[in-house]
Amino acid sequence: MGQFSTGVDTDGAGLAPANVTRAYQRAQQQGGAPGADGMKVDQLADYVKQYWPSLKARLLAGEHHRQAVRAVEIKVKQGSRTSPA
Repeated sequence: MGQFSTGVDTDGAGLAPANVTRAYQRAQQQGGAPGADGMKVDQLADYVKQYWPSLKARLLAGEHHRQAVRAVEIKVKQGSRTSPA
């Protein structure tokens, strides 16, 4: 069983409804901060319901590419700043 750079198993096990639901619930529990695309978790359910067939097909075909993560500075106790590696 191979994997894409997205980390999705090519057999689709990671896209099983139970796994998708569990990931969604975990995101809700963690406060639902917007992702790199600015979409909040409370907006995600309707979006996924509308576009799931095409989203799943793109993931399984290896056509999905992650967006770059925004860089942030992290304050440390000594007052200096560091960027995540």
